[in-house]
Amino acid sequence: MQLSLVAYYGNKPASLRRLVMELQAYLQARLGQAFRPYQLDQVHATVIGLECVFEQGVFYSEWYRENRGSREPVDFGGLLSQLAREPLDFQIRFGGFRAERDYGFLSRWAHPFQRSFSFQGNMAVVVGWPVKGEAVTDHFFQLRQSFESYSLCHKWHKDGYQDNDCYLVLGKFEAGGVPEEQLRQISRDLQEMLAKKIHLIPFNRDALSIVVYENMELPLESTRVFPLDRVGADHHVFTKYLK
Repeated sequence: MQLSLVAYYGNKPASLRRLVMELQAYLQARLGQAFRPYQLDQVHATVIGLECVFEQGVFYSEWYRENRGSREPVDFGGLLSQLAREPLDFQIRFGGFRAERDYGFLSRWAHPFQRSFSFQGNMAVVVGWPVKGEAVTDHFFQLRQSFESYSLCHKWHKDGYQDNDCYLVLGKFEAGGVPEEQLRQISRDLQEMLAKKIHLIPFNRDALSIVVYENMELPLESTRVFPLDRVGADHHVFTKYLK
C-alpha cells in the first residue's frame, strides 16, 4: 500500500465532470475498443505523491530521498496542519490556449496548446494550470514546493524542473494497437477543440483527499479515500495502512 495527495478523486465539480465525460466520449468514438476510459470518479490529479518506506517506526519519502539525496523523517503532522490553514482558493484552467499566442510559460518545455491534451506512453492526458483571474499563476508549483518543509518531494521536482501542471489521465489505450499517425491526428484535433473554450474548475480544500492505494491507476474497488475534513490533524488514520 502507498499514499498520495490528490485532487478531484471521487466527487468532482460539475464543470469538470462534463469536461472529462466529453473528452472520454470523443476518444471512445475515435479509438473504439482500443481505448479504456477510467471510471469518472477514478480520474484525478496528483498534487504530490506521498510514497514512503517505513523503517524502525519512521516514515521516509521515496521521492525526497531520490530527488534531494537526503533521508529525513516525514512530518505528516506538519503537512496536515499546513493544509488546514492554507488559503486554497483558485481555479484550474483547462483549454483556451491557442497555438499562436505566447502565454509566458512552458510545460515540460512545450507550449500549453501542445500540452493541453497529449498521448503519453499508453495514456490519454489532459492538463490544466492554476489561474487567478486571467493570469496563469504558479500556485500548483508553490504548493508542491512548500511540502519540502516536511521532508516530502514532488516526483517531478528534479534537475531544476518546476512542475505547475494539473495533470489528469482520462484512460489508456492498447500500446502498439493504434498507428502513430492516427494518434498524432487525434491529439491535434483535441488540442484544437480544447483551444476553442476555457474551462475554469475551482480548486480548494474540498477538492483534496489522501488516498491509500495498491494500483497506481487508483481503481475505486481497491483505493481507500480520506477527504481532508475526515483526516483532520490525525495522520494515523491513513499511515497505519503502510506499516
